[in-house]
Amino acid sequence: MEETGARWWRDRAQYAWRFNNLLLDPPGEAGTMMLDAAARDRGFADRHLFGTFPARQELFPQIEDPAAARRLIAEQAV
Repeated sequence: MEETGARWWRDRAQYAWRFNNLLLDPPGEAGTMMLDAAARDRGFADRHLFGTFPARQELFPQIEDPAAARRLIAEQAV
């Protein structure tokens, strides 16, 4: 059971917990960039915020790392 719980935390749960905390606290630079891009572009929001609900780990590291957020936003603008 401990191994199963540790794997669940490592692979899935920690990302839901981290995303939840990002929304409860003021978002950092990367979170602000991601939310701003989502507010300006519905397709971006669907792919990179709402579309990650089943697999929240896909949102990381972009939502915490400003350089990764900038790269993703620039890639989507092309």
